[in-house]
Amino acid sequence: MNAVLLPGLDGSREFRAPFTLAAPPGWAARVVPLPQQRLGYEGLADRLAEEVSGGPCTLIGESFSGPLAILLAERCPETVQRLVLVASFATSPAPKLAAWAPWPLLLRAPLPAAAAKRLLLGEHLHLLPGARVAIAANDPSVLAHRIRCILKVDVTAPLRRLTCPILYLRPTADALVPLRCVQEIQEQNGRVEVHEINAPHMVLQTHPRKAWEAIASR
Repeated sequence: MNAVLLPGLDGSREFRAPFTLAAPPGWAARVVPLPQQRLGYEGLADRLAEEVSGGPCTLIGESFSGPLAILLAERCPETVQRLVLVASFATSPAPKLAAWAPWPLLLRAPLPAAAAKRLLLGEHLHLLPGARVAIAANDPSVLAHRIRCILKVDVTAPLRRLTCPILYLRPTADALVPLRCVQEIQEQNGRVEVHEINAPHMVLQTHPRKAWEAIASR
């Protein structure tokens, strides 16, 4: 089975190596990096549609890319046989005040260890150097644009129209995506199955084998 992973906010391939390398026998996983352009979700779907139209696959949308995966699953129903949403959302998970933060300025500084522990990695700070490299590889204006896209996203309508099986991997210690986002996704589509893993937000990096166990067993 082919798995296509759309990465989180940093959009990189390399930081997903712990997950792709842990793929079980019979699975081939590849990461589709996000383009270094200030594109909205619809624009990203336009750019990346060909990446998921080459053959049957399980499409995995991590965090930021969950709404993108929903759009592509609707556009490519013949090839996306199953959708997996990882620590993601259909509408903004952030408080409205987040829109006022000076994101381009904040994103120029290296990711603080305290913030990484609290929001992304939990106790798995051995992954911090890789996270910093993945974030620093982006133009801060591109990252800030992606955050603005998160703050105004709403893909509930295409989510409702999906007919493929949908798995939601929920890290129980997720400090970025609240439980209400998971519940909303379940309410919008009755095909959604939720699997919980005791992990921080970056569950694919911190618990790749547990994530694969959930994906491959269904």
